[in-house]
Amino acid sequence: MTVNITNVASDADLGYGLGTDTEAIQAYTHYIDGVKQDGIFIGAHNVTTWGMQLQGGAGAWWKLRLLGPGSEDASTGNALKDGEYQTFIRIDGS
Repeated sequence: MTVNITNVASDADLGYGLGTDTEAIQAYTHYIDGVKQDGIFIGAHNVTTWGMQLQGGAGAWWKLRLLGPGSEDASTGNALKDGEYQTFIRIDGS
């Protein structure tokens, strides 16, 4: 299965087998304050920043949401929703 994100800017969740309203993630180089970071990062539309939030109780899992244009919390205007943390996803491997 292809790893992809939903194509709704306000809720672009990362997953696989999400159905037809999705798009593939892409590999990017990542820069912070103009400095290239080591490794390859995943994202879409030139965005490599993700919001992550712990979901559930027992058997909990992490929800990952791309923080691109239009992804702001509609009620607050903040980039992160309540309980989310900002992260980047770097591909490690040989």
